[in-house]
Amino acid sequence: MADNFMSLVPLKVNKSEVSSTAEKVIDWLLSQKIIKDPKTDCVLGSNDGYPPGDNYNSILNSYDHDLLGLRTNGLDVIRTREVFHNGGNGLDSICCPTCSTNIIGSDWGILIDEWYNETGKDTVTCLECKAVHSIIDYKFDPTWAFGNVGFTFWNWPSFTNQFINDLEIITRKSMAIVYGRL
Repeated sequence: MADNFMSLVPLKVNKSEVSSTAEKVIDWLLSQKIIKDPKTDCVLGSNDGYPPGDNYNSILNSYDHDLLGLRTNGLDVIRTREVFHNGGNGLDSICCPTCSTNIIGSDWGILIDEWYNETGKDTVTCLECKAVHSIIDYKFDPTWAFGNVGFTFWNWPSFTNQFINDLEIITRKSMAIVYGRL
């Protein structure tokens, strides 16, 4: 069986804000009993994650009683610079934020490496409108996000709009949602 994930990425979090942003979200999720402590081996990768809490269903669009029976069912909190992508399941387009020209055929992978390594060379000039933007401002389809902190939920069904709104209020940031499958 393949594992699905949803990464919720607060946009434009500075490095100095990573710890406080992550802690605010974790504290709120724990207080609402959406996740619980202690961390366990419930996420993929080398980190332990937070398993679902007693009220995990309160943030879901539909009731899910199967989540608790899965081995991989937790929240992984990523606190490092990361490209949050769809698990290697392809891209349909990467469009200029100004004119929507698709640059999927260009060397955009190099620009992502430049952003990730913080070299300051992550901008691209659109061949159509000549606007200059960082690669992270381009519109990826399916959605990718770039950030210094993110919250990856493994095998959870879709979230309510209210939950996403609550996280945006807590973090004071817009939230990108990246869906993926491994």
